[in-house]
Amino acid sequence: SPTSQVTGLSQGANVFAWTVDYLTCGTTSDQVTVTAFNPAQAPSNAGPDQQLCLPTNSTTLAANTAVAPAVGTWSLVSGTGTIASPNSPTSTVSNLGIGTNVFRWTINNGPCGAPTTDQVSITVFNNAQPAANAGPDQQLCAPQTSATLAGNAAPAPASGQWTLVAGSGTIVNAASPSTLVTGLGIGV
Repeated sequence: SPTSQVTGLSQGANVFAWTVDYLTCGTTSDQVTVTAFNPAQAPSNAGPDQQLCLPTNSTTLAANTAVAPAVGTWSLVSGTGTIASPNSPTSTVSNLGIGTNVFRWTINNGPCGAPTTDQVSITVFNNAQPAANAGPDQQLCAPQTSATLAGNAAPAPASGQWTLVAGSGTIVNAASPSTLVTGLGIGV
């Protein structure tokens, strides 16, 4: 019959041939592929975020595997980078720029649902960053109990953080290079 129902399909490509025999005039044949996808395909997982320091500007991605016939594909969302094997979950990426580079892993599972996506961030730090500089030492005369700290700014994507090492005081904004410290006591 030219129209038949098939059952027992295996996951992946199932190829069928339809042949018409014209007896003394010969035969013709054509093929059709019925692709069976796995509805249990795990959603996309792009793997853990990574941090690198120049001169290292390449790494290996670590996404989950798309089980054939589902297909996984890497794409660059923001930043820079060259994806060596866009359909490999463990592709290398190179030529990463300083800052945050975001890549998306998309798994397309055919008719078994919408494609799923996940993103991974690879942050590259510049090894030529200036050293931390907390600014000059300061001297106060009681009853003054506050001072403004003046550290150097950390170029992106680096960040700075003030911490109290000795003595007393409350840091108003620990993440700001220039911040107020209150509640200072007498002494060092």
